Formats: sequence, C-alpha cells, structure tokens
Amino acid sequence: MRNVSPKDLVGICINTGSAEQLGFSRPAAHPHAFVFYNESMQQVLRHKWEIKKMPKKPYADTRLARFIDKRVLELRPKKSQIEIAIDSGFVSVNMLSMLKKGSSKLPIDRVPSLARALEVDPAYLLRLTLEQAKGDTIAQALVEIMGTPVTGNELGWLQEIRSASDHTDPRMTGRNRAAIRSIFGK
Repeated sequence: MRNVSPKDLVGICINTGSAEQLGFSRPAAHPHAFVFYNESMQQVLRHKWEIKKMPKKPYADTRLARFIDKRVLELRPKKSQIEIAIDSGFVSVNMLSMLKKGSSKLPIDRVPSLARALEVDPAYLLRLTLEQAKGDTIAQALVEIMGTPVTGNELGWLQEIRSASDHTDPRMTGRNRAAIRSIFGK
C-alpha cells in the first residue's frame, strides 16, 4: 500500500448492513469494519445514503395535491380527514395524507369515490388526476378524443349563457370576453 497522508483519508465506520444497502460487499473477516475513503468517495456515499433515507414526495407540487389539501381544510367543520378517507374507500386512512403531501398519486379508479367524499365534481378531479398520473400529454389526448371535460358548475354557466342568448349561439367577442373576465376580477 502506498503512503497516503491523513488529509486524503476520511474514516467512516460502516456496519455490514449499511455497507450492503449501499452496494458494497460484506467485509470477509469482520462483522464491522472501518473503511477509509477519500473525499470524493465520501460524497458519493453520503449522497447514496441521503437518497435512501430522504422521504420522496414526487407529486408535492401538483395541482391535485394542492387541491386535495385545500378541500380537506374546507370540509374540516363538516367531517374529519379520517371520515373522508373512509368515505373514499381507502384501505389505509393514511392514503389521504399521502395524497395531500404528494408522496402518492391518486389511482384513477378512486376518482369517483374521492370526489363524492370531497363533495367535488368528478370531472374536475379526473382532470387533475390525469395531469398528475401521466402529465399533460395524457390529459391532452383525452381532451382530443372525448372533448373538454365539463364540470357541473361549468355546465350551469353554459346553460345560463344559452338561456340569456335565447339559444342563438353567440360569438365570443372581445367585449363578451371582457365582461366574463370582469366577473372573476381579471
């Protein structure tokens, strides 16, 4: 072995279980071993270890996670998060918490029951679920094949527009667009 200065070595004590988790073979003669690595190897090990113990929340920044979190808070005076999870038919009541935090995605087959439990339109919840599950590409394909999903609330607006226009199929003009946008403060 060549002479190595102490500055080049960093001592890390790894028990055999941790070494195996990180992809190293078990030390032959010792149940525990001191393994010395240079700084770059220590950074690799530290990175691998942090990845293994870091909680993964790949869907935390999705519109669905934010929507479920907001809706559970809105329903808090009427029912608890556990009641919502049970009404949704989740086997684990923690599933709703995992959806809110973004650590899990909503299975598409749970959209109708969760929509009922959250008291929201299933078409809107489906749209958010598709965005989360496969990204905008799948949502766009669904819209292209089946048309834009219309929620119950949007249908109410459409029916009122038809009634107000005497079912004349009014064109969307700049003035009409401005009037609608002003309703929503835009």
